[in-house]
Amino acid sequence: MTEIFSIIKRKDERNKILISGIIIFIISLISELISLRISNMLMIRPEKALFPVLGLYLGPSGALGVAIGSLIIDVSICKYSLSIAMVNFCLNFFYSYAPYKLWYTFNIKDKCEIPNLNNIRSILKYIFIIFINYLSVSLISELSLSVLLGQNINIEIMILRFLNNYNFQVILEMLILIILSTTDIKPHIPRSKTNILKNVNYEYIVYLMALLSVILILISNNNFIENKILIILGLAFIYVLLFIFICMPIVNKVNTVEISKIRGVFSIKGKITVGLLTFGIVFIVILCIVAYVSIEAALGFNTNINITEHLVVKYKKIYLTICIFGYLVFGLTLLALRYVESKIIIPIQILFNSVEEFGRNKHYDKKKQEEIKEEFALIKTGDEIEELAIAFEKMMCQIQSYVKNLSTVTEKIQKESTELSVAKNIQSAILPKAFEAFPERKDFNIVARMNPAKEIGGDFYDFFLIDEDKLAFVIADVSGKGVPAALFMMISKTIIKNLLKSSSDIEDVVEKVNNELSENNDTFMFVTSFLGIVDLKTGIMTYVNAGHNPPLIKRNNDKFNYMNVKNNCILAIMPQAKFEKQELQLEEGDILFAYTDGVTEAMDINGDLYGAGKLRDVLNEKCTQSKDIYEIIPLIEESIDEYCIGEDQTDDVTILIFQYIG
Repeated sequence: MTEIFSIIKRKDERNKILISGIIIFIISLISELISLRISNMLMIRPEKALFPVLGLYLGPSGALGVAIGSLIIDVSICKYSLSIAMVNFCLNFFYSYAPYKLWYTFNIKDKCEIPNLNNIRSILKYIFIIFINYLSVSLISELSLSVLLGQNINIEIMILRFLNNYNFQVILEMLILIILSTTDIKPHIPRSKTNILKNVNYEYIVYLMALLSVILILISNNNFIENKILIILGLAFIYVLLFIFICMPIVNKVNTVEISKIRGVFSIKGKITVGLLTFGIVFIVILCIVAYVSIEAALGFNTNINITEHLVVKYKKIYLTICIFGYLVFGLTLLALRYVESKIIIPIQILFNSVEEFGRNKHYDKKKQEEIKEEFALIKTGDEIEELAIAFEKMMCQIQSYVKNLSTVTEKIQKESTELSVAKNIQSAILPKAFEAFPERKDFNIVARMNPAKEIGGDFYDFFLIDEDKLAFVIADVSGKGVPAALFMMISKTIIKNLLKSSSDIEDVVEKVNNELSENNDTFMFVTSFLGIVDLKTGIMTYVNAGHNPPLIKRNNDKFNYMNVKNNCILAIMPQAKFEKQELQLEEGDILFAYTDGVTEAMDINGDLYGAGKLRDVLNEKCTQSKDIYEIIPLIEESIDEYCIGEDQTDDVTILIFQYIG
């Protein structure tokens, strides 16, 4: 009852009441005007087909509008007494409201879709609900009129009238529902909530009302006068049950499928079902009309029987026509729909649901995999759909296996990436501070930078004070890239630094470094290096070039030029190799530019190298005027980046710059 009263407060629901009432009033008025001119011997009321449809689709507001519209017709056109009009009002509201309530509470353990008749289950459910609804209303109506008018009930006519009207209305109602489901009109879904009642099966109340009505009709037909009080009390109890049915809330909303998830008649299932159903219904109507006209012409009108007997004969003919032709065609239509559902619609729905769920979550456990296999195993169509199901199952297994392997690989890559990131930080930490390494010293400047081609590189540089007057520096390039080169680089750097700190004889130091790196060098890795020791008091630089690129030097504020260096053997290849040292007198302001081959061997998009000549030209063009050596490295890196646009860095780029101030 809460839901019924709440519709008065909402403008959209009040509009539904008004529209439903106007529709019923207009159609009922037309039906009454036609019946005044044409004898309606069949007692068929086509407007009655709208009652359960509007109630089912529009909810309580639709049912209330139907009852009000009918009440206005009964009072103004039909001139019924107030008692009969009120009985009709109650029964019309119940007749319209009951399908809505039964639809959303029938078989409460199942999901309840909106009433769009897009599958066999919905069609059979609708037919049964309308049957028990119309049966109970017909019985209560006949019994009520019998009590109000004090007349006996003709059971045969009542049964024939019920069957005739039910068959006609259920066919017409399904057509109207199909039309409604193709529009933008959304069905009303129960919104009432309660904690008092749970899982109420309201159809049992309707069963009880129908059963009591049958008993009272049998009693009335036996002896109405003697049993009048009992019949009235029984009828009053039936109306109490009817009131209880209307007032009790709908508590099974949780089982209702959301409207947004329903594709209705626009799904494949809906299109096929509605198409076959519409064809069957139209065919039934045509057959019934043809059959009835044929029977009418064959039997004619017998003037020797009274009007009641004629009605019985007429009803029997109509009922026979509908039974033979209508139910036969409708049964064949439902069988065809059942076949289509089992062979096409249901298999496709299983495939769709499984693929959709698989798309949302590709990580299934073993139990879920078995459930999918069991669902696919239900598809036994023996045609391409079954083959498609098998293909989908294989594809899902392959995708899941691929995703699992990909996850493992990705996890491994992420782990390696983390480890490489840590290694890069470690490698960066063991290299000296790139800028302003010796801020307290005013007699020299030195700066260096390494940009590895991968996370970690094989190039390295180092510089440190052997004592207060001597600075050692080294720049080197280990063969290869990545982790192996980085490990060999760290070993080489450690050995060089330790030996340089213990001796200022650079020639002896390089020979010892070479011998130590050559031991157990099963991987045949090697190092090119340029090592130097500068006497900061005298400006004499002693150096050894072990197969490395010759540095450039800028002297007396002149241009950069390559140094004349001797190419000694590279390190770690030839044990006991001899190395020759060289000396160079540095003057105030001289700048030494050392680098690895990653600078000169950088390639553009055409595969052309940056080259030693371009390096010298860029230094002389952009860097000769710079008095700050810290500006040189960014200028060179910018030049290399501009030259190599469109190409990835293929080798480590390391630069070391030393300026003697004196």
